[in-house]
Amino acid sequence: MTTVSSTTSTTSTSNAITALGAGSGMDVQSLATNLVEAERAPRKAVIEKKITQSEHGISGYAAVKFVLNDLKTAFSNIKDQSDFNAMTTRVSQSAAMAVTTTATASTGSHSINITNLAKAQRSISGNDTSGFASPTAQLNGGASFSLILSKGNGPTPTKVFSQGAADVNTPAVTATKSTATISFSGMSTGDTVTVNGLTFTANKNLTATEVGDLFAQLNTTNIADLSTLNNSISTSGNFSGAFAAGFEPQTNSNHVLTLQSTANSAADTISVSATRANNGTATTPTKTFSQGAVDANAVSTTGTKSTATLTFSPMAKGESVTVNGLTFTANKALTASEVGEAFDQLDSSNTADLTNLNTAMASFGTYSGSFGAGYVSEVNNNGVLVLRSTANGAADIAAPTSFNTIEIGAASTTPAGMVAAINSSALGISAQLINTGNAAAPYRIVITGATGSSNSFSLSSKKADGTEVSNVNFGTRLQTAENATLTVDGVTISSSTNKVTDAIAGTTLELFTTTSGAANLDFTRDTTTVKANLKALVTAYNDANSMLSVVSDPKSTVDTYGATLVGNSIVSSVRTQMRNMITTASNTPSGNMTALRDIGISLTRTGELEIDQVKMDAALQNNYDQVVTMLTANKENQSALSTLNGGVSNEAVKKLTSLLDANSPLTTQSTNLTTKISQYKAELDKLETRMTELLTRYKKQFATMESMVGETKTLQTSLKSTFDGMMASYTNK
Repeated sequence: MTTVSSTTSTTSTSNAITALGAGSGMDVQSLATNLVEAERAPRKAVIEKKITQSEHGISGYAAVKFVLNDLKTAFSNIKDQSDFNAMTTRVSQSAAMAVTTTATASTGSHSINITNLAKAQRSISGNDTSGFASPTAQLNGGASFSLILSKGNGPTPTKVFSQGAADVNTPAVTATKSTATISFSGMSTGDTVTVNGLTFTANKNLTATEVGDLFAQLNTTNIADLSTLNNSISTSGNFSGAFAAGFEPQTNSNHVLTLQSTANSAADTISVSATRANNGTATTPTKTFSQGAVDANAVSTTGTKSTATLTFSPMAKGESVTVNGLTFTANKALTASEVGEAFDQLDSSNTADLTNLNTAMASFGTYSGSFGAGYVSEVNNNGVLVLRSTANGAADIAAPTSFNTIEIGAASTTPAGMVAAINSSALGISAQLINTGNAAAPYRIVITGATGSSNSFSLSSKKADGTEVSNVNFGTRLQTAENATLTVDGVTISSSTNKVTDAIAGTTLELFTTTSGAANLDFTRDTTTVKANLKALVTAYNDANSMLSVVSDPKSTVDTYGATLVGNSIVSSVRTQMRNMITTASNTPSGNMTALRDIGISLTRTGELEIDQVKMDAALQNNYDQVVTMLTANKENQSALSTLNGGVSNEAVKKLTSLLDANSPLTTQSTNLTTKISQYKAELDKLETRMTELLTRYKKQFATMESMVGETKTLQTSLKSTFDGMMASYTNK
C-alpha cells in the first residue's frame, strides 16, 4: 500500500508540474531533474573514483599476499630436517626388517644379521583347573586387595655386604707395615729424580702429575728388570739404577708413589733427591712416612661390624622399594641419586618415628613400615645408603625389594575389574581376559609387559593380612622377556625393542624376524624431491617479485591489480625483505655451505632468481649434510615464534609469517581500505538523499512559479477580453 501511494503521489506531482508547464511553455520537469543531476554528477564521480581506487588497492594487497603465501609454502617445504630424508634403500631380506632414514643418514652399504627379536614377558593367571568361572566372579569375598608388581631390574638397589670378623681373643698380628708416600714436582728434559736408589731421567718436559703417574707404574716385577718398562715409557723418560731392598712400590693411580716395607714396622731408609739438567736448583720430591705398629701382644676386639652398602636405581612415580623392612614410595619420578639421597636422610632417631621424615621428604616420597632391628643407617652424601650392624659379626640383611602396588577396590574385585585396574595403572604392563573354553573355569588373565630383558616382571596378590588372594596368581610364564640381538657391520648390538635407532647413524631399523645369514642394506641418496622443492622456491620467488612489479608499475595494463599500489612504500619494504631472505647468510652455516648462493641459487641483475644446476648437483652430492644444516639448522617443526636459530628456510618462514600476519601493514592497510569503501558508500547514500530532497524542493519552486505564470496569463486573457470588448463597443464592431 505504501509503495502504491508513493507512486501515485509522485505521478500526481509530475502531472501537475507537466500541466502547469503549459502556463510558461517550458519543460520544468526536465529542468528540475537536470539542475539536480548537474550538482550530483561531479560529487558522485569524486566519491566513486575513491571507491575504485580503494578497491584496486585491496586487489593489489591481496595479490601481494597471495604470492607471498606461495613463497612461504616453498620455504616451508625445505625448512625441516625431515624434508631431506629421501634415501633410496635396498634390503636383500626385506621381510626381516624395514628401514627409515633421516637427513643425517649416509650413503653406503651395511651387513645386518638378526639373530633374535625383542620379546615381552607374557604370564597367565592360575592353571587349567583354577581359572575364573566368569568375568564377574567375586574375588576375595568382595573385599579389596592389592596386586604387587615387581619389574625387571626396576629400582631394586644393588647391595655389597661385608660381614664383620667374629674371631674373639685371637692374638693380633705381630706388627704392621711401614709406608712412605712420595709426591713429585714437574720436570724438564734431562732432569733426574732418584727414589730409594732408582733414578728417573726425563726425555721431555713433564708435569708433576705425569711424573707421579710414571712412578706409579713401578712394581716388584719391573724394578727387577727395567727394560720392558723403559720401552713402554721411552717418549717420557727412562729408569736406571737399582731399587734398594726393604721397600716395595704399590700399584697406585693417584699420581703419587706409595712404598711399603717388606718387614713390619720398618724404619725409614728411603732416600729421595733430584737434579736439574742445567745445573739449577732442583725441587726434591716430598715424602710422608708412617712407621708400622709394634704392639705384638695386643688382643683383637670382640669383632667388627657388618656393613651393607646399597646403590639405588631410578624410580618412577608410585614405585616402592623396601630396605630392611622400611618401604619408600616415590611421589614423583626420581633419579638414582635422588633415591639414594632420600635414604641418606635415615638415622636411628627418625626410623623410630617417621612423622618428621615424611614431612621433610614429602616432595620426594613417603616412608612406611618399620626398619628392622639389628642395623642402623649411617649418614652418607654420595647417593648410596650404608647400613651398619649394631652387633659385631652380624649376618647379612634381607635383600632389598622393589615393587608397585595396584589397588583393587571393593567395587572391582572381579576378573574384569582386575583387568581394568591393571590397564589403567600405567605401569608398563597390560592385561586381557581370555576364554580358554575350559568347562569349569574358562576365564584366565594374560599379563604382557614391555619388550626387553630388563622389563621382566612378577605379579602377585596380597590381602590386608599379607596373605595371597585365593586363585589370584600369575606364576605361569608363557613367554620370557628378551632383547633383540643383531650384528651390524660386525658389531654385536642388543636392543630392548625391535626398533633399533642407534645401530646405523640416521637410520631406524624395525625388526620383523631373524635373517637367514647376513642381509645387505644399501643406501643411496635421492635428491629428486629436494631439487624439485628448490626449483619451486625459485619459481615462487620470481612470481612474487613479478607481482610486486605489476602492482607498482604505473604503466601496467594487467587487469584487476595492475598499477594498484604505485608509489606504495610497503611494496618497497616487501621487496627488500624478500631479497634479504635470499642473500643473507644462514645463521647456521656448515662447512662451505653458508647461504643459498653456495647451492647455486642467486639473484640476476634484473632481480630474478636463477639456478646454477651444476653447482647445485655438486653441493647435494658432496656436501648434503652441510646443505641441510645451512637451510634447516637440523630443526624439526620449529615454530614461527621461536627465537632459536633456524637456518635460511626457517628464518624466511618466520619473516613471511610476520608479513602475512593480521597486524602486518599488508593486512591493516587492506582493512583500512575496506573501511574507507564503507565510508565512501555511506557518503554516496547521503548525497542521494540530499539530491532527492533538492529535486523535491526544485519541483515545489517550479510548481509555484508555474502557478504564478498561469494566474498572470489568466489575468492577461481576461484583461485582453475586457479591452477587446471595450474597443468593440467604441468602434461598433
